[in-house]
Amino acid sequence: MADPLIEQLTGRDPDGRKAAAGRLGQLQTAEARKALEAALSDPRADVRINAAEALAHHGEAAITALTTCLDDSQVSVQQVAARSLGQIGHARAVPALLAVLSSDDDRVVRAAVRALGQIGDPLALPDLIDLLPGAGTTLKQQIVEALGAIGGDIVPPSIIPLLDDPAWPVRQSAALALGQTGAVEARDALHRVAANDPKRHVRIAAQSALEALS
Repeated sequence: MADPLIEQLTGRDPDGRKAAAGRLGQLQTAEARKALEAALSDPRADVRINAAEALAHHGEAAITALTTCLDDSQVSVQQVAARSLGQIGHARAVPALLAVLSSDDDRVVRAAVRALGQIGDPLALPDLIDLLPGAGTTLKQQIVEALGAIGGDIVPPSIIPLLDDPAWPVRQSAALALGQTGAVEARDALHRVAANDPKRHVRIAAQSALEALS
């Protein structure tokens, strides 16, 4: 079954190549993986996107090829590559994803942050914490969620001040992350937020975190 798809993936019809790349993700063989890796150089971005997405199903063996896509000329390809690396969840991808945090495009940075949270390697913590100052609301929220997913002793001191962030989604994520990390030192701050935050969603998140810490 793989041979016709591989032939289609290298054919002249761009729509056929795109379709073949999507279907080859279902065939977890070395032959299919190598064909998808080759397709990461296709001139069409939509083919490269489908190939990067399909490689998520090929696990650790696809990491090296996917990390090269983090330098693709198209942001959409970079985003999908980061997402696939997060789905694979192997620490080998962490250095390449950390390098992406310096990107000028927030969309790529957010994709890398999510992937690092999925992988859960503490190696990423210092870089993620350093990214917090100056981050916009959406990015800051995603950094907090990643920090909560990874956990570690250095996480709570970076998140507790965000319980007073002007943006309520950040405050909500900070509360949930503190509960997730088991940060008992945050209890007083969480009690204050649960009682006094003007946003109901944040108060509920703080109460949920307190229950997780009890």
